[in-house]
Amino acid sequence: MMVSTASTTKSSHCMLSAFLFLQGQITSNDVNTVCLSGHHSINAIRRAPWDFTNPLRILHTPSSPYIKPQYKVSGLMLNNSTSIAPLFERILGLFARLRSKNAFIDRFQKEEGFSVDMMDSSAERVHELVDLYSQAEKPDFLG
Repeated sequence: MMVSTASTTKSSHCMLSAFLFLQGQITSNDVNTVCLSGHHSINAIRRAPWDFTNPLRILHTPSSPYIKPQYKVSGLMLNNSTSIAPLFERILGLFARLRSKNAFIDRFQKEEGFSVDMMDSSAERVHELVDLYSQAEKPDFLG
């Protein structure tokens, strides 16, 4: 599933890692030129305060022999950013409202091996992940 969190981005959010896959009429030299030139888009990436490397990795991938390309160059970016935390928080809030009313639980209880504790444990793990993303925005994260 692809998710955009552009509407919830705060100035403290940072990119932890990203892969940009490019394919089409582009060469490795083109990719290297953009990386080495310090292109303004690359410099605009807000990295974690404790990370001194560039979180963006640009990869040139071969085109598929089975698909006729519609564009000269196409790309896909996979990004791990702390801006995903508000989405997880919203999901936790919705889960808490449903869980407090035991809504839809009967559907799961019909399944063999299901326990309501599994849902509560999963919600706890997601809450820990939100806390981890919040801590990752601070300079003393690794310290």
